[in-house]
Amino acid sequence: IKDLRTKSKRMLDNDHLLAMVQNKSLSSYDVLTLYHRSVSEFLSLDDIAELRRRSSFRIPSVSDFIQVGKEQHSFADKDLRKLQEDGALAEDEVQQIRQKLNARCEDRGCPHDFTIRPGFDKELCFGPTPRNEEHCPRDHCCAKNRICGSFEGCKDTQILNPKNVNVSCEGILMSSCWRSDCCADRITCRNGFDCPQTHIVRDKVLCEGMDSGSCNSNHCCAEKARCKHYTGCSDDELLDPLKEDTLCKDQFAKSCKHDTCCARNMTCKEGFQCPASHVSVAE
Repeated sequence: IKDLRTKSKRMLDNDHLLAMVQNKSLSSYDVLTLYHRSVSEFLSLDDIAELRRRSSFRIPSVSDFIQVGKEQHSFADKDLRKLQEDGALAEDEVQQIRQKLNARCEDRGCPHDFTIRPGFDKELCFGPTPRNEEHCPRDHCCAKNRICGSFEGCKDTQILNPKNVNVSCEGILMSSCWRSDCCADRITCRNGFDCPQTHIVRDKVLCEGMDSGSCNSNHCCAEKARCKHYTGCSDDELLDPLKEDTLCKDQFAKSCKHDTCCARNMTCKEGFQCPASHVSVAE
């Protein structure tokens, strides 16, 4: 039949095909198998539309379309739309064929760094082969996964893990990212920095990153107080001028020790010799 349908010979036209189907020497299924989108020489969409319009039994039938479509992957959605526009298929017939032939996004198989768009799992792909990009385009069914780099849910004590910024979140929504995958605990100054002896570590202050390299002395260290900052000497004492630069234990003057920083004032009795014509003001 194909040999007789070639353009060069065209010895078997649509009239002959229709007659052969009507006298049962050829089935309408056999006729429809002549159609291939890539080779329309043997049977075109226009030929199918003509046969459907001229046949009182509407051949090829809907079941023929479904069977041939499944076996040969012959009919894309645009083919069905054209036959409907040409009056060869009714709208309900097109829907019936679509439901039987078309794959769904859930069958698509998105790449490892993509996921099915939310709500698209039952979406029709307009083709019988879900893994065929032509019938089931990736952009229609799939969306690229979020990555940790777009995650905004780290705690104040955490930072986006710089080693994991390109880790896939397994979905297109930010909520599909996991804090445990995307975030890392910031290091504290206590864990990450050694201050000089003249300074004290701000032990619970967070650095900017997750390693000690993000700590710096201005951020993590506070200069220790010195005796000259101490204000706790009593009325009969003064700050010991010999110890004014003695370091206290932390950056607060209250950590200075009274015994370390203060010296008792001398009285005139103890510290001065008056001439014979004077008397000492002893206290």
